Amino acid sequence: MNIDETGLLDQILAGKVKFEFEIDADSSRGSISEVSVSGGIKLIETRGVASGVSWDAIKVIVILGGAIGTATYSVRTKDSENNTLKTNEILTEEIIDGDFQTLAYGLQLRFRGDSGDTATANDEWEIEVRGDSENVTNPGFRTMQSARY
Repeated sequence: MNIDETGLLDQILAGKVKFEFEIDADSSRGSISEVSVSGGIKLIETRGVASGVSWDAIKVIVILGGAIGTATYSVRTKDSENNTLKTNEILTEEIIDGDFQTLAYGLQLRFRGDSGDTATANDEWEIEVRGDSENVTNPGFRTMQSARY
């Protein structure tokens, strides 16, 4: 803690930092993790609110490498019948165009790369999502001044 409120404890108390087990207001949009990425095109953001799911680890994988406009990606979600993650292919070889594109559960994703950057086949990301019906466990703490007269 410090006077500028930039310390780790300050950020935890303000709700700016969350622990792995906590659910925040952004959990239904997904949390992106790189699994294996060697190309210059990156998966940078998601948008929307996940519906029809309580939790999933979505796999996004580049199928055909190349520049934006030629590279393709596929999306795999959990298979509820067999209780396996990342096995149900719901989107196959969609061309990466740099705009918001289909992900899963009503979410969209966006890739970005600089001029000359390419995606490499088998580049992979995981997006952990929680449904919009999950209760927020880390709304942030609020304080107020009190005085006794």
